[in-house]
This record gives sequence, C-alpha cells and structure tokens, in this order.
Amino acid sequence: MNFKDILENDIQNVFLNSEEFGETHNLNGTDVICVTDEDSFQEKEISGKLTIESGFYKEGITVFIDKKYLKYKPEGNMRIDFDNKEWIVANCKENFGMYELDLYRYTDY
Repeated sequence: MNFKDILENDIQNVFLNSEEFGETHNLNGTDVICVTDEDSFQEKEISGKLTIESGFYKEGITVFIDKKYLKYKPEGNMRIDFDNKEWIVANCKENFGMYELDLYRYTDY
C-alpha cells in the first residue's frame, strides 16, 4: 500500500465516515457524507484569504466533500443547493480527491 492508498483509505474510513467526522447533508437534492466547518470559513475571512462583498447578514461555511459527489469542479459565484438553502461558491480547492468548498449566503435577519 502506498501513501496515496493510505490517504484515500483514511479519507473514506475516518474523515468522511459518519461514525467519525462525516455527516449526512443534502447537496443539490442528493444525500452525501461530508464535513462542514464554520470556523474555517470565518478564519479565512478574518485572515483575508477569502473576500466576499458586504451585504445583508452573511452566513458562511466550508464543506469538505468527496469529488465523486460532483460531476464538475464548482467555480466561484456558482449557486449550489446545500441542505435546502441556496449558497454561493466563494472558492473551491481540490485536495487529495476531495473538494474544499467555501460557501456563503446572504440572509435578511
């Protein structure tokens, strides 16, 4: 087993495992296992790694998801339905067969 195989095994069996870190969420009408992190999104904003226009109250989240759930790499400003809410893709990075999606949305509260 090489490093890539070990890493893939860890991603599937630990990180995205619903008994460990993974949680079921709905992405574009399909239930998927992923990891969400609001703190990561906020840290990126504070450090200036992520810049989003001002507006109404802004909600943001970083989603770590296996590439197999998406037929294409999401691009900036693309709309995605996540847990039955419309989000905007701020950024998408690919790491080790996963996408790290930074999503945001404006709310009126």
